[in-house]
Amino acid sequence: MRMGGVTAETGCLRLTPIRASRCAVCGVREASFCAVLSASELQQLHAMSSQKVFEPGELIVEEDAAVRQVANVLSGTIKLFKLLPDGRQQITGFLFGGDFLGPMLSGEYATFAEAVTRVELCLFDQDRLREQMDAWPHLERRLFEDATATLDRALDWMLLLGRKTATERVASFFVMLADRVASRDDVQLTVDVPMSRSDIADYLGLTMETVSRQISHLKRQGLLEPSGAHAFTLPDVPALRRIAGGNEPN
Repeated sequence: MRMGGVTAETGCLRLTPIRASRCAVCGVREASFCAVLSASELQQLHAMSSQKVFEPGELIVEEDAAVRQVANVLSGTIKLFKLLPDGRQQITGFLFGGDFLGPMLSGEYATFAEAVTRVELCLFDQDRLREQMDAWPHLERRLFEDATATLDRALDWMLLLGRKTATERVASFFVMLADRVASRDDVQLTVDVPMSRSDIADYLGLTMETVSRQISHLKRQGLLEPSGAHAFTLPDVPALRRIAGGNEPN
């Protein structure tokens, strides 16, 4: 498991302490479990935190590796995946800024985690964070709520693979991106799509060709508009949401 830089001389993890001022101006503080902490609690939390950056394609954790550290995602996109016996990968989800990486109760990671883009993590020793959960019940509640939300997303993914059509799957993917960056009430917004078509196809259980065809289909319906190399504008999120739910217009 690679959760920190390794020095050539000692082979030891080289972690960069996070300054208190960084926590105070953290861009994902309100989206992460840190949102429930007071200023004094945040000061204590930052004292046991470290920062690490991973470049695109770099492995962050390995499946079945012992959990020693967990992390808040400060920026970037991470893909979670399992490897099948024949070497194929199955992507089970994506993490974005404000998400939490790592189990608090289990002693092993359930999946591999790999950086899709440049990823910045705020790292915590799992045992020490557990101790803080005992001292701060509101932190324990927030982490439980986050774990429940993660489980809900996993159930949605199972429904997506098991019952939805190709069009519904691709629409659901863009709705998922929209919900992660904005309010569910937003009618129009632009989402970054840093994943490759291959990763999108793997996540949705489709071929790349099918994903491309369905994106073209949604573009013709006026529901997707390319906005640069790795972004799409969603002109009518409610309509896209209806398609994701199985109510495609004629």
